[in-house]
Amino acid sequence: MFQRIQVIVNPAAGQDEPILNAMNSVFGEAGIEWDVSLTKQAGDAQRLAQEAVAAGVDVVAVYGGDGTVAEVASGLIGSPVPMAILPGGTANVLSVELGIPVDITQACRLASGANSKIRKVDMGLVNEHHFILRVGIGFEAAMVENADRELKNKYGVLAYLWSAVQNLYKPEIAHYRMLLDGKLVETEGLTCIVANSGNLGQAGINLIPGIDVSDGLLDVI
Repeated sequence: MFQRIQVIVNPAAGQDEPILNAMNSVFGEAGIEWDVSLTKQAGDAQRLAQEAVAAGVDVVAVYGGDGTVAEVASGLIGSPVPMAILPGGTANVLSVELGIPVDITQACRLASGANSKIRKVDMGLVNEHHFILRVGIGFEAAMVENADRELKNKYGVLAYLWSAVQNLYKPEIAHYRMLLDGKLVETEGLTCIVANSGNLGQAGINLIPGIDVSDGLLDVI
């Protein structure tokens, strides 16, 4: 059981639900000292995570979508402080990957250290930016980019499907030239994805079959 938890909240996240009462109830009953920081713009989550580590917290919890989760994870690289996810976004891909409960109260219990384990997860680096899920070029990148906040607020996770349909209307074929484990590969296609996770945000729908899913916190390395 942890003693100090810093919760980083993205108030613009896709979910619209009361969360402070659940945190107060779960963390209070566990005797955990906790505090909340709010993000206002890109980069805040990473900075707040780094400040939490410097302040000596035991765990940094993040309430938000996968973008906020990735920022917090970037701020924790190289530190001994694990990250807990409280799903608050549109798709919450990483939380689905780890089997973290959607229910905020249950997720808070997991974040408190009850019935959870810490798993180490590698992060990728592209153009000096770390990513924890995947990075895409072409069709997938356009699909994510065009699923803006207004669309996600209106349709939820289906916003990505709608964006995909729109982008398939005029697909662009690209030529890819990649060096993979020392071997040169050239091919054409709609998209190129470098994946660090198997699922697509819905239980049972995976890029890679048979991925290992279990409850836990993340220790990014």
